[in-house]
Amino acid sequence: MATRRRAAPSKVHAIVVIPVCDEERILPLESLHPEANNHSFEIMLVINHAEGAAPSVVESNARWLESSRFIRTPYIHLIDARNLPPKQAGVGTARKIGMDEACRRFRSVGRTDGIILSMDADTACPPDAIDRVVDFYTRHPKCEAAISYFEHPLDQVEWPWEQLPSDVFRGIYAYELYLRYHIRGMRWAGHVQGYQTIGSCMSVRYPAYLKRGGMNRRQAGEDFYFLHKYSIVGTLGEIQTLTMRPSPRISHRVPFGTGKAIADFLQRGNLYAVVPEAYAIVRHWLVQVPRYFEGSTALDIDARLAAFLQHQHFNSALEQMRTHSAAPLNFMKRFFQWFDALKFLQWLHYYRDHNGEVLPVETAAAQLLKLMHIQPSSDLLQQYRTLDRIELYRPWDHWKRALGS
Repeated sequence: MATRRRAAPSKVHAIVVIPVCDEERILPLESLHPEANNHSFEIMLVINHAEGAAPSVVESNARWLESSRFIRTPYIHLIDARNLPPKQAGVGTARKIGMDEACRRFRSVGRTDGIILSMDADTACPPDAIDRVVDFYTRHPKCEAAISYFEHPLDQVEWPWEQLPSDVFRGIYAYELYLRYHIRGMRWAGHVQGYQTIGSCMSVRYPAYLKRGGMNRRQAGEDFYFLHKYSIVGTLGEIQTLTMRPSPRISHRVPFGTGKAIADFLQRGNLYAVVPEAYAIVRHWLVQVPRYFEGSTALDIDARLAAFLQHQHFNSALEQMRTHSAAPLNFMKRFFQWFDALKFLQWLHYYRDHNGEVLPVETAAAQLLKLMHIQPSSDLLQQYRTLDRIELYRPWDHWKRALGS
């Protein structure tokens, strides 16, 4: 693996890592401007593909590596990560290669407060995004990692870089509403991991990246597993002072995510979500969970959730939680390490598979708002965006108050 790099400047505050695979353009290069930021930064392009990749991919990646523009641009660096073993190749490995290199560069100049930003080639950002991210970490010294606020483009005016059919924009409206519906449902239920996990909108402190084991090599969902290492310990924040603009384009690179959702929408004409009752069932259970610490076992639990918990061997896990918890707050931390964001998703799938209850995402989103005593508006996505933007989500503060800690 070759890296075209210069020595890191001693004053570099942030390094942006961008996986590049068969891309026509790299939007952060067009969006970010050094003169718009007071904090110095570098951009690390990880040019990657697997062994045996299609000739068109090989040719596209070769063009980026051979581009002379980067030789004349001192803050842009290239990492040649082509011909990776197929079992390792993918976005997780590409992010890991770039983020590991960013750590090495920070370490080489003794920069212990450096920030690593993860972006995608097809995600646009404000010109001064670096300043906004660095300023967030300055104001929130306890945050180890963060997810930046995002909005997908909903029409051609908001996405001038590529001509797309109107159905694609209708699909991205439904998909973003689905994402926000799910996270809103988790938060309403009282879960501590109700965070969006978008790989193109992540950032992390360099020491915290090393402390929690760095990036994984997953070919999909790498952002979910990476960010939830921080959410579970209460050190993940949300940056609301900038808006990232992820691409709405169709993609078949990974088995789930934006590109797959748009393809599904175009095929089915809509996206569907588990009914709000599945979140309400968890909400009713979570308020009772502290009683487990006191020795209670006969809680008022929906029969479907009880069956799911039995299937997941909850009683055995509960015994371990009690044995290793000296106080209610310690118990709840162990509980959410078990009933984490992934287990919540598994519950939703279990509920769906055993009840067959799904709704068009617009219907489900409207019903959830009514359960929250909020009147749905005619533009549900805008309503959910507003809720997400104004909320100060501090889940562990809620549980500390509830437990009197």
